[in-house]
Amino acid sequence: MDILQHTKTIRQYANLFSLYLRAKFQEKRYLTKNSLKALERSTAIWLRLWNHPDFAKIPPEIRIGVFGEGVSVYMVRYRQLGNQEDLEIALEYSEKAVQEMTPETPLPEMFFNNFGYCLQQRFLRLGDLSSLERAKEMYEQAVWSTCPRTWDKITALSNLSGVLSHLYTHTGERYYLENAIKYLESAIEQSSAESPSLPDYLSNLGSCTHQRYQIEGNYQDLESAIAYHEKALQKIPFDKISYVTTLNSSGLVDTIPIHNEQKKEDIFNNLGTCFLDKYGQTGSSADLEHAIQLFEQALQYTPHNSIDRPSRFLNLGIGLGERYNFTNNPEDIEQATTFWRQACTLGMEYAHEVTLRSACVWGDLKFSHRDWTASAEAYSFGLQVIEQLYRAQLLRRSKESWLLEAKELPKNTAYAQARSGRFEEAIVVLEQGRARLLSEVLARDDTELNILQSQAPAIYKKYQTAVNKIRALEMQDVGGKIALPSRQTLIDVIRAARIELDEAIIAIRALPGYADFLIAPGWDDVRIAFTPKNSFVYIMATLAGGLALLVQDNEIIPVWLDDLTEDTLYERVYNYTDAYFAWQSNPRDTGIRATWFDVLDEILAWLHKVIIDPLLKTIKGDISRITLIPIDLLGQLPLHAAVSENITFTYTPNARALAATQRQSVAATHLLAIDNPNPSPLLGLRFSGEEVTAALDTFPQAQRQHLLEEAATLDAVTDALSHYSVWHFSTHGWAGWNTPLDGGLLLAGENRLTLRDLLQLEGIQARLAVLSACETGIPGTELPDEVVSLPTGLLQAGVAGVVASMWAVNDFSTALLMMRFYEAWRKKGQEPPVALHTAQQWLRTSTNAEFAAYIKQHPPYRDEVYRRFHLDLDQEKCPFTHPYYWAGFYYTGV
Repeated sequence: MDILQHTKTIRQYANLFSLYLRAKFQEKRYLTKNSLKALERSTAIWLRLWNHPDFAKIPPEIRIGVFGEGVSVYMVRYRQLGNQEDLEIALEYSEKAVQEMTPETPLPEMFFNNFGYCLQQRFLRLGDLSSLERAKEMYEQAVWSTCPRTWDKITALSNLSGVLSHLYTHTGERYYLENAIKYLESAIEQSSAESPSLPDYLSNLGSCTHQRYQIEGNYQDLESAIAYHEKALQKIPFDKISYVTTLNSSGLVDTIPIHNEQKKEDIFNNLGTCFLDKYGQTGSSADLEHAIQLFEQALQYTPHNSIDRPSRFLNLGIGLGERYNFTNNPEDIEQATTFWRQACTLGMEYAHEVTLRSACVWGDLKFSHRDWTASAEAYSFGLQVIEQLYRAQLLRRSKESWLLEAKELPKNTAYAQARSGRFEEAIVVLEQGRARLLSEVLARDDTELNILQSQAPAIYKKYQTAVNKIRALEMQDVGGKIALPSRQTLIDVIRAARIELDEAIIAIRALPGYADFLIAPGWDDVRIAFTPKNSFVYIMATLAGGLALLVQDNEIIPVWLDDLTEDTLYERVYNYTDAYFAWQSNPRDTGIRATWFDVLDEILAWLHKVIIDPLLKTIKGDISRITLIPIDLLGQLPLHAAVSENITFTYTPNARALAATQRQSVAATHLLAIDNPNPSPLLGLRFSGEEVTAALDTFPQAQRQHLLEEAATLDAVTDALSHYSVWHFSTHGWAGWNTPLDGGLLLAGENRLTLRDLLQLEGIQARLAVLSACETGIPGTELPDEVVSLPTGLLQAGVAGVVASMWAVNDFSTALLMMRFYEAWRKKGQEPPVALHTAQQWLRTSTNAEFAAYIKQHPPYRDEVYRRFHLDLDQEKCPFTHPYYWAGFYYTGV
């Protein structure tokens, strides 16, 4: 938009017009003299112009154009110097331009492109996925706002494709990548052969095609990607300076001269990644050398203060690392290490995602060479940046996306630290990296602020108001039921609430004694969770071997488990789940069922051999109870069942969660019992009545509620939960293996109480939830260390302990187990986890004769049950000795 065409109007405001001309003069000086001082002066003048008292008085169409021109200059300076303040200012004023647009605004696509580009750069710097999603919306608006074959239309298509490519990387949704390729092909088809932006489009298409190769392994895609990049290089002559749209066709207003070598740097870098993959296919040293040469050229032509420099260091280091694997030349690995360290250091300022990738590549290589000190150093950069990436996210799904990117980082770091003798640091890393989503909520809600409430009531009220607002928004986000103010997005609302919360936290930390308020936990914070009555064991498997860190009597004892490798674990887990899924798909096939039983036996024998037996041999003195914290896919396996009958095993997501839950625990005084909500022949539970009666009989009549069959509606159950300290669900359940928020419990009318619902519960304080149903304790598989499951959802909601199942359990044996559990807990005074262990050992070891005698003394069971045991020909047989019957349930929490 040419503001000078409105000079007659803008001259009415002499001060504004003077500032405008001065800003343009300094901008021109920068363009012709390449003077960074002139660029700095220009941005300062633009800011003064925007904040001038008369600026709001000029017509909107002029004001919007002035925003656009100034934003362009700020983004030039951001690309030159990497100053985040420049980016945030550009974001603020490009958003104002979009907000002030009307249907009559000329060239609306320009302003959508501007704002989208600023948002995209914010993502690239901070990893804020909500900014990336909003950039997508802006670019789509730009596409819809333009006519076919206009320059702005083509630019918008290219910009949109770039965002879609990033979204594919972080979501794995294939349609993002396919649409990115489609839009780039359309942009290229609509561009003239002389377009200065055509090389960018060709190279971007090469990058997207390369991504597709990395998914499908189609070598033709790799060859096509190389051809696109090489064609892009051919389109840029070396012998002159080209005038191109500001910031590589970002959609901003002005044109600036960019040396061709600067424009080539991205293409060199992209082409180098292609040849590196080609080397992986061909094994040709020539391809590897060509990749390294291209990475060196990309670094050579990248300005020293460019925000792209970290990625150049990363890729050159990868190339040299590959050459080291080929030649064993120590100079290569030394140089690679130097480049990765530079990538990590600079990336902490300019490109968080690059730091994360560099730390993982560098750390993994050192890890594979058993260089524990170097790998711990490398991984430390990754841990720092993942903390920042995690904190930058506003939505749960965005947090989960980054946690998925770094899912191997905590355990590998902890293992390397432990190998270096740094056991306390190893435990802190595991605590920080496990169940982060749960820990964040518990820490926020568990803060002991009673003294603060009296000392600084205004700050206390501000904090509680902000926490309640965030909690409400998080619940809406999880539940998908979002009520937003007019003209505001969810991102806007959550960001405003987060700012409010951050301000309250800063105010609290400024008070005496609260300097560490809600700071990431250190060893002193974790140590508080360990009690003399209980021993904790962190168990992990890595590519180098396994490790159990036993915390006993304020001492950390490492137990090295050399046979527990990551590859072996994954193979065992996949065999275990494959056999289970086969049985669930064919439950009446006795042969498949027998295979599942055999695999279960095998996995328990293996767990005992490689983990439990070495652990028990290390434990000092007599111990009756151990809390397990299994890392990664170990959480899918029944570790508690691979042990002798003398030890009670419980689980916790992490030690701090257990301590927080302990402080919130209440007495078990009132029981809510959900009894067979769907009593149909296909879905009914034959022995639910006896099971629930046994539970009800351990509570006084006035302190229990029995929701039988059709009475157990979703509304009735959710309304009742907050009034009872013990919940017993005798129903059907299912795991959300890949989508854990969808896992849940079946209620009347085939309605479902899902984990998504439980995360939205408020006002809950309960001692125990007994989920007597199938698959109620299986955590999600995509992010196993987040332990997203019904038990952790209930801990977050305010339940201190949860009994849940690891597979589809048997109705009859489960009823017997629960009957004995309540007897041991409520009548004999055992703690819930001990009572569960007692019931399991009883079910496992009792004979037909002993069951018959027991049933005869407990009237809730029908005569047919007694006769089933009493008339069995083998009275000394133990009918439920197989782990399938007794080991399915485990205990989480206090």
